[in-house]
Amino acid sequence: MNKFFKLKLSILLLISIIISGLIGSALTTFFFRNQLMTTQKNKEAVVKLIDEVWSKGNLQIVDQLIAPQYTIRHDPGDQWEGKTLDLATYKERVRMSRHVFPDQKFYIEDIVANDDKVAISWHFTGTPKGNIPGLPATNKTVSVSGLTIYYFSGDKIIGHWQIVDRLGFLGQLDMQKGRPKVIK
Repeated sequence: MNKFFKLKLSILLLISIIISGLIGSALTTFFFRNQLMTTQKNKEAVVKLIDEVWSKGNLQIVDQLIAPQYTIRHDPGDQWEGKTLDLATYKERVRMSRHVFPDQKFYIEDIVANDDKVAISWHFTGTPKGNIPGLPATNKTVSVSGLTIYYFSGDKIIGHWQIVDRLGFLGQLDMQKGRPKVIK
């Protein structure tokens, strides 16, 4: 091979390496940005769900945020645990909660997102004006904390996994000698 041909071949090889690197870098940047945008949109959807739906009772936006099938994967002590809800049943769940606690308000303490999951730690305040099964309305404001992980498919929330301080909640509603009364 002559020197001129080797030089051309070396230059072509160098150009192809540079182009491959640029394309790879561009693709990585595109996918990373796309994932960040999706994660941010998911976080915004959860904040909107908590603020607008659960705290303010705006059921008109439920269809924008919640998938047609919503599964409650884990929520010990909740009558809906392990069930998959359609949109009408999801809205009924919100209505029931707001009937008992018409002034309910959720406060997001922390929010963390990764891929198709958004986790929030939160606290809730509300005054029971309606009866909770097994407990009469107390008109005493309660405060309780919890952690919820929301799951997404596309741009819709498809379910959650949740843990709530139910013992502390019950203790605030019905105390007997400094200890929560056992409800049967």
